[in-house]
Amino acid sequence: TTTLHTIILPKFKWWVWTGLGEPGGSQGHWGWLPKWALIDGSWDKSWSEKLRLLRFLCRNPDNPDEVLGESSIQFMAHGQEPQDFASGDFDEILHDEPPRLAIWTENEARTMRANGRMLLAMTWPDDPAIPVDWIHDKIYSLGRAPNKRTDTIWTEMSSFDNPHLNQDSLRSQSERWDATMRAVRFEGKPIRFSNRVHPLFTDQDAWWCFSCNKDSFVRKQAAEGVLSEHYRCVECDGEEVQLYNHVAAFDVQQNWPTIFLLDPHPRKAHMMMWVQI
Repeated sequence: TTTLHTIILPKFKWWVWTGLGEPGGSQGHWGWLPKWALIDGSWDKSWSEKLRLLRFLCRNPDNPDEVLGESSIQFMAHGQEPQDFASGDFDEILHDEPPRLAIWTENEARTMRANGRMLLAMTWPDDPAIPVDWIHDKIYSLGRAPNKRTDTIWTEMSSFDNPHLNQDSLRSQSERWDATMRAVRFEGKPIRFSNRVHPLFTDQDAWWCFSCNKDSFVRKQAAEGVLSEHYRCVECDGEEVQLYNHVAAFDVQQNWPTIFLLDPHPRKAHMMMWVQI
């Protein structure tokens, strides 16, 4: 991976500052791994370039002189073959951006045996050549209503709620991007599975700004550093915003005409829908 030494590993080095502004400020952090957690206090003894393995000590928080054991982090790459992931038991496997389905499946087996967990941090790609339909089926739809599973959590985080980013710069950039790009880059929305009925049709909560006369993103108003439940448009800073969603849950009516729609596809999953009129 091209990001291992330039971006990922520096985040673990206790003497390296990662973030914005001057070191020690509120918009960043020092390396997550303190010196006392390294093997003999040495990064060179803890890190194996050949194995891409980082070892560190786990100490008793009530008695730091007592070493309870040793943990390790193995760094892999998306370009590796799925069979490279086919051994070992792990408590946690973290994926940065979408892996291939074969890699995800292998990692499911590696965490299953240890009763571990899988985490995926990503921005939905807008390139149709990148296969992510499986993420929608195996993770996204199972982490949200109505198919929510208790063992699956899906969280969408807005860049406009990130205190570590320059919000003035974000608002300036949002004016240059269209609504689709803003939805992907700022809100993490899966645009490849929307807008098939009408450009503004949505089965997820969205916001409309009457001042801008278009769909928009909002931020909570802050008064003396405390967020309120009132919202403002991130583009015009106006308060005339409205939450909307075109799909609402309702009880099935036994005496309404009911239609089943099927749109078969020779290579992909069929689309089906029950409709009551």
